[in-house]
Amino acid sequence: QLEWPARDGAARDALREAGGTPLPSARAVAQRAEVLLLALPSAAVLAETAEALLPALTPRHLIAEMGTNGYLGANLPEE
Repeated sequence: QLEWPARDGAARDALREAGGTPLPSARAVAQRAEVLLLALPSAAVLAETAEALLPALTPRHLIAEMGTNGYLGANLPEE
């Protein structure tokens, strides 16, 4: 199960103070937003997040993963 930072009371309060709305899951976020910007710490977290998002995704969604761990390019052939 993913550990969402918004489960932390202080993080939820800070998000509310900044004008955000804490949601309970990745699926809930996908149900409310068409554009999802992700910056995840590892391939494992990306896979888990993708699995959680999948049931809520439609053709209208745009997802950008912006992590800098190199995991997406790790399997590219060398030139």
